[in-house]
Amino acid sequence: MDDCVPRWKRTYPFFLESSSMNEHADHKIPDPASVRRQILSQRSAFGSYNVVRLGELIRRLPEDRRKPLETVPLLLHMNTPGLPGYVNHPQTPHGIYRFSESGFWKIGRRRLGMAEETIQSFILKRYSVRGIYLVGSSGTHGQTEVSDLNYWVLIDRQAFDDRQRELFAEKLGAIREWSWKRHGQALTFLVLDLDQMRRNDFAGWADPCIALPQGSLMKEEFYRTFMLIAGQIPFWAVLPAGLSDADYARWIEAARQPSDTDFLAEDYVDLGNL
Repeated sequence: MDDCVPRWKRTYPFFLESSSMNEHADHKIPDPASVRRQILSQRSAFGSYNVVRLGELIRRLPEDRRKPLETVPLLLHMNTPGLPGYVNHPQTPHGIYRFSESGFWKIGRRRLGMAEETIQSFILKRYSVRGIYLVGSSGTHGQTEVSDLNYWVLIDRQAFDDRQRELFAEKLGAIREWSWKRHGQALTFLVLDLDQMRRNDFAGWADPCIALPQGSLMKEEFYRTFMLIAGQIPFWAVLPAGLSDADYARWIEAARQPSDTDFLAEDYVDLGNL
């Protein structure tokens, strides 16, 4: 199991306290208030680890190839004439959950030289993307000067009709083409529905450059290597390691109980246990 546990979970003892929970499925789940407190604590640990890895990724990228990394999230958040990824159709999906609170919000604006007031006029009132994650060698010793940036884009398929799927694919293709032709940085996008990912079904809107292995292996790679770029945090990243499927579901149920605190269950997404 330890090989599948990310470094931040091995670093912080709380995550390993339940490593034998699969053998004790009837253990007591903390009350909802305690669950929320522990999630917030581990969110801080995960956030610190995420920032360190992003910093390492940026350090290893040549200056010109940093621009796609720093602007792709903002280009997915808005649909603006004259910028890479613009699709001239009012139904083009865009917008990322609580993106204005991400560090890439400010970085992207600075890179593109756009004022916040200008950007706001090109953003939908609702978001189409639940989360964006970098998966694979990025930010690790396996990263090289020719490594691509492998983005997993999480959506709710029920919010997309067939035409919107085509428009979103067109938008991603335009961003990928701009990144390669202008900056020599290869991008891949794997668009996944959240229910699909829970079922370990990764036959989504895959980039034709991606060869997809078995579903369970895909989820293991995601949880082991992902970096949060923007959007919702997978519950798995802030829950104890080694939970049985039943206990994993109980922890999430407890976290989603109504609360009068500033805890937002919507900040997290259930992508299934490992």
